[in-house]
Amino acid sequence: MRRQGMDNVSTISIKRFFMCMRLFLAGVMSVVMLMSSLAGAATYGGGSGTVSDPYQIWTAEQMNSIGANAGDWSRHFILMADVDMSAYTGTQYRIIGNAGTPFTGSFDGNGRTLRNLTYKTGGYVDYVGIFGHVSGGTILNLVVTNVQLSTGGQYVGGIVGMNGGTITGCQASGSVSGYYYVGGIAGQNSGVIHDCDSMVSPVGTDYIGGLAGYNKYGTITVGSATGTITGIRCVGGLAGGAYYGTISACYATGAVNGYRNVGGLVGYNLNGSIANCYAMGATKGTADSYTRVGGLIGANDGTVAMCFAAGTVTGVAQVGGLIGANLYGQVNASFWDMQASGRSVGIGGGTLTGAAGLSTAAMKTVTPFASAGWDFSTTDGDAADWQVPNKSYPRLIWEPYGGGRGTDSDPYQIWTAEQMNSIGANPADWG
Repeated sequence: MRRQGMDNVSTISIKRFFMCMRLFLAGVMSVVMLMSSLAGAATYGGGSGTVSDPYQIWTAEQMNSIGANAGDWSRHFILMADVDMSAYTGTQYRIIGNAGTPFTGSFDGNGRTLRNLTYKTGGYVDYVGIFGHVSGGTILNLVVTNVQLSTGGQYVGGIVGMNGGTITGCQASGSVSGYYYVGGIAGQNSGVIHDCDSMVSPVGTDYIGGLAGYNKYGTITVGSATGTITGIRCVGGLAGGAYYGTISACYATGAVNGYRNVGGLVGYNLNGSIANCYAMGATKGTADSYTRVGGLIGANDGTVAMCFAAGTVTGVAQVGGLIGANLYGQVNASFWDMQASGRSVGIGGGTLTGAAGLSTAAMKTVTPFASAGWDFSTTDGDAADWQVPNKSYPRLIWEPYGGGRGTDSDPYQIWTAEQMNSIGANPADWG
């Protein structure tokens, strides 16, 4: 009996010991979590890094701290003020996300502006942008002005070097340069880019584009690019190359200069789908053979529908007002301006059906486009719908203004109260 009593005492003691240990460990974990929260609050301007309580960014130092703390690249952030990043020069800015550890969280720009960010290196640094590599993460509502990025490496973008997540509601202006895969918003897009505008001028070698250098299995919708694009191969006003994936309800108006496979919208379309888009920038290719220069696409091996081109097109071989060389692609219900392009033929190499050349006057009327099945509805909320403002080329229904390119010689046209209000809603257009 005594032994049984002792056994009971031992059992009770063991249970109490483990209970105390459990309470002790719970207390330790609470302290660790509190210290982590306090550390985050000290590093940033507030918040706890969750979806409902994101870390708050108020200063350039706090912005730079994100890149310096890779353990936070799965957390959530919100920009609380306009931030000037000019204090960071050379390679002082800490890029957020890389090939080994991509950014998987979210960054809400909150309609605020990051300005004067510079990252310049003479070396071959890949994945250069405010965010180097995003995988499954989200960047939204961010305005970036006067971004200056330069590297000898690849995957360079005004906002994201390599996008495997979602970028939405963003704008960027400035200049970016690199080797391969250079774009105004993203160097390469294998995710989603929606409702983004680029005034960035990208420079590089291959796959250089105003919005994305290379759209590989990605989706780009409701986007624009107006910067000057300079490259060698696969150079486009919106995307240098499109490999599968989708581009819809987009436009490009910047000048495009390259050597081969040069297009006002896309340099080389390989199995991609391009619909309800247009290009109006001057397009030039300099190769002495197989130049493949087109007002819309340089070389097409995908599908194109309900698109038009209305910029000058210059090149030596395989030059067309719409497409430089149509390899095995399909084109439907598309047009080019024969007068503006200086090209009476829509294609420089291959065969082209489903497209027609028009005079400038005819391009500024609804009739030929509506007859080809273009949608001019204004009440169904489809961003791919079209409108023809007074004495202007067709424009996508989502565009904020009624015509023009925003330059001294061709200012944006304001016809309605909604267009007037759009000026204030687009801070990237204020400079």
